[in-house]
Amino acid sequence: MQGFVSALVEHCAARLANLFDSQGGFTLEALETGLRFHRSRIYTHKHLRINYTRTDVKRAQDTLTVDRDNRDIMLLTPDDDPTCTTQPFQYARIQRIIHANVWHYSPGSSICPCPVRLDLLWVRWFRPVRSVQLGWDRDELPRLSFIPVTEDGAFGFIDPAQVLRAAHLIPDFAGSRTDKLLGPSQFRDSEGDWASYYVGM
Repeated sequence: MQGFVSALVEHCAARLANLFDSQGGFTLEALETGLRFHRSRIYTHKHLRINYTRTDVKRAQDTLTVDRDNRDIMLLTPDDDPTCTTQPFQYARIQRIIHANVWHYSPGSSICPCPVRLDLLWVRWFRPVRSVQLGWDRDELPRLSFIPVTEDGAFGFIDPAQVLRAAHLIPDFAGSRTDKLLGPSQFRDSEGDWASYYVGM
């Protein structure tokens, strides 16, 4: 739980820093120290709706539900990631949909005097099993696997605005299930995780 709270505070502080970067004079560490949650609460939600534009330039919407199978998402790989040229997309599974009302408290500070609503997604990250060239003329689908919980970056927070759309990830049924990526947890099936998944194009 401590890791969840520290990651939540770090993410919210970074988001506040982006919102109020014009004010200047506040380091990320100072924002984390002075961060306050309104009434010491965060709020969870069941559904997330993502608007996107289809390839035929029509609007569409994906509805993702936390306690169902349709909660995999795709995002653009950040430009500062060294794999962004070979892996243009990142994939994650939503574990919680959250919002929090936060502000920064510091004597004499005017950076954030009123609570600001921040919408957040707590996700479990996938990583590529192997690098493949993407394209419709290829006879191979990209394969992913969950990042083991023993490594940094297995879970994290993201801004819902970063989500491109829902992803269709197909378990590798020819493979097997494993409990080595994550031990007994509410964040995986009781039988274990699938060792890998294919990305439906």
